[in-house]
Amino acid sequence: MAAHSDLATAACGFQDPRVPGLFTAPACPAPTCGVHETVRECQAKQVAAFVEARHQGPAPAIIAGDLNAEPDSKEYREFTSRGWLDSHRAAGHRECEPRTGEHCTAGRSDKHLQDLESPALHQHKRIDYIFVVPPRAGAPYPGVPQAAGAAGTRSGRFAAQPNPFAPACGAAPLPICWPSDHSGTALTLCCPGPRSDLHGDGTGADAACALDQACVSP
Repeated sequence: MAAHSDLATAACGFQDPRVPGLFTAPACPAPTCGVHETVRECQAKQVAAFVEARHQGPAPAIIAGDLNAEPDSKEYREFTSRGWLDSHRAAGHRECEPRTGEHCTAGRSDKHLQDLESPALHQHKRIDYIFVVPPRAGAPYPGVPQAAGAAGTRSGRFAAQPNPFAPACGAAPLPICWPSDHSGTALTLCCPGPRSDLHGDGTGADAACALDQACVSP
């Protein structure tokens, strides 16, 4: 969603009187958004309304991306208040620790490509997410984010260290393998459901766990 440079924290329709016509925040559409909401708050409501209007199937939905909003924000709560699962927390990870960069995904201060390889310029906030939108109550495939460290899973961050794919690409001065100031976020989702191969009537006597990975790297 919108960043600060996109007037994300400005009120909908805001216009800077010093430069009329050049820096105008988008108008927030009614009735989804109120006139006193910021651009990014309105975008969060639009995303939620879009998903809820179209998510009709028996399986969970996945919403992933760079929200440019931290977990204590109104934008984040717009999703979690609807029962959407933050897969990072649902998998058992702790919240971002700004002092060390652990469990954070963004916020580096990089001025040159070489800075991406510096461990001193660590991330200090978490703004990249994979949300699991549960299906309707009683659906056969609820979707369960797998705990961090469970066998065969990779829920959590990946490529979370400087130049993470070395030596395939190599450390400086060779080309950087991961030219991004964000860490990636990964999810392993387990969808228990009836196994049709156990009984002819399709009810099954056990649960099958289909592992599906959804990864986002802004």
